[in-house]
Amino acid sequence: MSTGHAPGSLVVTKREKQDRSQAIEIKSNKFTEHSSIYIRWLEMFSSFIRYKVDYYTPSTGKLPVFARGFRSLLKYIKDKYANPEIMIMENGYGEDLGETDSVAVGIADHNRKYYLQRHLLSMNEAICIDKVNVTGYFIWSLLDNFEWNEGYKSRFGLYYIDFKNNLTRIEKESGKYYRDFLSQGVRPSMIKRDEL
Repeated sequence: MSTGHAPGSLVVTKREKQDRSQAIEIKSNKFTEHSSIYIRWLEMFSSFIRYKVDYYTPSTGKLPVFARGFRSLLKYIKDKYANPEIMIMENGYGEDLGETDSVAVGIADHNRKYYLQRHLLSMNEAICIDKVNVTGYFIWSLLDNFEWNEGYKSRFGLYYIDFKNNLTRIEKESGKYYRDFLSQGVRPSMIKRDEL
């Protein structure tokens, strides 16, 4: 990357893109652009998806959570691209609290805390066991913020923003966990599934 060009294995010609697109025949107008991206993703990663997926979908979450897939993806990148430096720029968990949105409910974000625990543990295993070259990790996000698709409905932050009370910032359970994690490091024994 220091030359300003992607490695040859990442370069895809226009013809290769056309061939791939034509290989996926979509016969229904119900598919969207996102559907075709998902299908292409399945094609690319199907070689290492050979087991039953042990994900869970929290009641307030929109997407299934699969932390073991995070480790698998990091290892795949290491093996496929000669162990490049990897920086995780955004990793987070959003919750739509809906009618229950309040300070008390918002700061008791055990699902986000569990999500972070599992993903940090998976990343630690990728680094220590699989020898993946992860050099940076950033949580999305520090504060509840405006999301383009959701507005202020989805809360991703480690700090709850009380939009009804002068934008007061209150540390959530996940924020306390992450603060402790940064000061003490990975402790797999602290992962408690009963908090979900």
